[in-house]
Amino acid sequence: MAAIGRRLRDEFPTTRFNFTQPIIDSVTEDTNGTSANLAIEFSGSESETLLDLARRTVDLIRTVPGAQDVNIEQEGPQPQLIITPDRQLCARHNVKIEDVTAVINVSLGGQSIGSVYEGERRFDIAVKVDREVINSPLAVGRLPVQNMDGSPVPLSQVARIDLVDGQTIIAREGNRRRITVRCDIVGRDQGGFVREAQQRFDAVIRPDLPPGYRVAWLGMFENLDRARRHFSLLIPIPAALILTLLMITFRSFKSAILVVAGIPFACIGALIALYLRDMHINVSTGVGFCALFGIAIMDGVLMVRGINVLREAGEDLKQAILDGAQQRLRPILMTAIVAIFGLLPASLATGLGSDVQRPLATVIVWGLFSAMILTLFVLPVLYYLYPPNITPSENTTLIEN
Repeated sequence: MAAIGRRLRDEFPTTRFNFTQPIIDSVTEDTNGTSANLAIEFSGSESETLLDLARRTVDLIRTVPGAQDVNIEQEGPQPQLIITPDRQLCARHNVKIEDVTAVINVSLGGQSIGSVYEGERRFDIAVKVDREVINSPLAVGRLPVQNMDGSPVPLSQVARIDLVDGQTIIAREGNRRRITVRCDIVGRDQGGFVREAQQRFDAVIRPDLPPGYRVAWLGMFENLDRARRHFSLLIPIPAALILTLLMITFRSFKSAILVVAGIPFACIGALIALYLRDMHINVSTGVGFCALFGIAIMDGVLMVRGINVLREAGEDLKQAILDGAQQRLRPILMTAIVAIFGLLPASLATGLGSDVQRPLATVIVWGLFSAMILTLFVLPVLYYLYPPNITPSENTTLIEN
């Protein structure tokens, strides 16, 4: 898409392009109202006012870094030929209104006068005046109209012929006229782009918005807002449940906190990888973070549980930490390395569908790498600095592995 866009823009520098697909259009128009990354919809009563607001918004959005292919979705006014029959003139020349409209329909619109067959295919034969006549208001005015006596009367003698600018498309929604400014977002996150665009719009254009006119911000960025609201509920609730289960399992608040410390360990590698690969936080990376947190917590459980068991068996704190880290080295490495090598091809993919799987796999692969290293070397240090209260059990026998 980027390669096609560069070639088209180089070949047609004054033309604005929008890349989309039929299925995406159908789905996004139902969910967001538009398939654009960002669409600013104005609604009101006067087309001229809406067009002026849209043109000012286009000029404003083009100044926001990351905007590409900013244009008005509806076409602007174009010259139109308006032919209005004059009843008084028609009565003076003894011409019926029906005859005037028939001449206009046949000459300019075309009328079928027969059919032709090519094998099993059937085509209508239509008659209309030459294109040179249609493009000339003077020539249109010379078209003959038969009066009741059978005498030809020029069309200009019984109708007014005007060439005026008129709207090619009048879009409506909720019984109100609307016009839409749309653009694509390239090279930055959608949320940051929309916030900056809204700030500039509120400062420059919104104060001049006439009474009765409305503006709505639509587009693909709404998916991110919906996902952010969902994640704001989905992440804290499972996190609280996990912390509660850890406290019940270890019967120690400090042990549970040490296990949860694996989450920031995993975030460090994931965020660094996203930054170095110039990726943004989106729905795909959010899903990857959720999966990553689960694996990171599992590594923390292995480490903390192993140290606690040794302390319960009677080892002192420092020796239990050293022995526990050594014993848990192999399980943690196996857990992380299998997932890393399994998802590494997906994190480097560039083919169809990679826009979704590459961010998700990048978060998991590099998050697991940092979680593995930090769990093995940093978590034991944290355990030593903030040791849970463990009482050695008299009935526990230490088994050398």
